[in-house]
Amino acid sequence: MRDITAHMKWQNIIENVWRFQDSCNVYAVRGPDGLIMINAGTGAWLKKLGDLPIKPSAILLTHYFRDHAAGAVLAAQSGIPIYCAEYDQDILCDPQQHFRERETYIIYDNLWDLFAPIEPIDIAGVMLDYSTTPLAGLDIQAIPLPGVTMSHTGYGVTLGGRRIIFCGEAIHSPGRLARITPLQYNYNDLPGVINCYYSAQVLRDDPPDALMPSLGEPILEQTDDALEQLQTNLQFLAERRPDADQQFAAVHHDKLIKISDHVWRCANSNAQIHFIISDSDSGKAMAIDYGYSWANIGFQAYSKPARRRAFKRTDST
Repeated sequence: MRDITAHMKWQNIIENVWRFQDSCNVYAVRGPDGLIMINAGTGAWLKKLGDLPIKPSAILLTHYFRDHAAGAVLAAQSGIPIYCAEYDQDILCDPQQHFRERETYIIYDNLWDLFAPIEPIDIAGVMLDYSTTPLAGLDIQAIPLPGVTMSHTGYGVTLGGRRIIFCGEAIHSPGRLARITPLQYNYNDLPGVINCYYSAQVLRDDPPDALMPSLGEPILEQTDDALEQLQTNLQFLAERRPDADQQFAAVHHDKLIKISDHVWRCANSNAQIHFIISDSDSGKAMAIDYGYSWANIGFQAYSKPARRRAFKRTDST
């Protein structure tokens, strides 16, 4: 039987980062103590591990789509620990139960959760939103990037003084996504467009030196221009949608309003949020209420755990 992987190989993208073009881009990132793999594709890359300088220490999954995660079954069986996004654990660990619960006769819920792996994946750990996790001697930051799924997550790391973000499907190439069908979460709606726009702004707020998409070519320069073009096209895509203008505007006006030295307010949500700042040096604050942001208001329509995902913006502090 012909080996379809015979012509496939690892490509060095930048120093200490390699890519294998499987059903999605599978990246290998070298740290002081091992390799971190980003996404698993079909697992075809497992036959080419001998071409890498060292063995993998872990795999991080950006989202549960089958073309990104199915190969994690074989990888876990080979002894590589698998880490997933915070809200993807249930669907990856027990897909049989997920498919038993999923309505398939009359479908008004268009979330792409039917495009999940059909075999359970042994998950070693969960990457909590906004957390920084040490793996293979690297500090890996989990960055919420909702879009093709509500739970979609990117991973940021600093290599050789450059900030690199493995951004999944948050962008494909300047101004483009790989696919827009997953952005319609339900019948006659399109909240995924707003979420993608929001995620592009999150990436622009703290611009990376390079973006490594799971579908598309690595963007090694002018990342902000690429993301700005994407936002422009997303606005065009949703320009006739009800409330789209308000939701796009909310992404750019997410600042906190100072009431006093110890009280701040976020009025840009369906329930106003008040933050009480501690007098101590702890740096802690208490939130009273936590409503959905207008920028992500579409989340509240779905009875999924990811609807409880709390977002924050680095330029809102």
